[in-house]
Amino acid sequence: MNVYELIKNLYGIDELAGYSDEDIAFLKERFGNLPEVLEDYYRKAGMTEALRHLQDEWILPEHYKNHNWLKEEKDFYILMNENQGVFQLGIRREDMNESNPPVYYIDGESIIKYCDTLSEFLFCQSAYQSVFTFEYSPEEFYSITEDELKTVEQSLNKYPFELKNDEQDYPFNMSFYYNASDNLYVVMKYNEDDMQVLYGAVSEESYNKLEETVGDFGEPM
Repeated sequence: MNVYELIKNLYGIDELAGYSDEDIAFLKERFGNLPEVLEDYYRKAGMTEALRHLQDEWILPEHYKNHNWLKEEKDFYILMNENQGVFQLGIRREDMNESNPPVYYIDGESIIKYCDTLSEFLFCQSAYQSVFTFEYSPEEFYSITEDELKTVEQSLNKYPFELKNDEQDYPFNMSFYYNASDNLYVVMKYNEDDMQVLYGAVSEESYNKLEETVGDFGEPM
């Protein structure tokens, strides 16, 4: 599976929309280059309407034309802005010539590697943001136990991408599970005593299939 198939499945859409040569040329002129993986994403999916109204905000070519705070950012190419602006996710400007550079979490002076590659970041964020768009969902976070997680791991399929950070001050792991192409069970593990989940599906049938396996797990937060 590529990220574009994942997006179609998890957002329930048939067609993707991308940016034009002119839009891409604007970014290349401004930043000297775009990573190959990012350029491909912009061209194939960047203008897809379903991706423009998410929990957190993708930063797109037009934002670089219109937002002063992005014009003032000198160290990073910002990819995503957290919904309250608490942190951003981006590529170091010095890595823009790489085809598939790492992505960093930026919170004031705190800079932590978020994903080893941009391609993994696109998979993870496309999946995570989709949960907030699902028509069928309990619409709240749940706290689960280590034993419940073991059952999840045994009962559901796991996607081959994940977010993992072992920084002492910011330990965090996000993994993604499913038992149908249009449902998702997201596990956010901060430590063995703090594991949160979100889940849902595009279709009622797939939601019920997920509920049959994990619907009794966890406590609402």
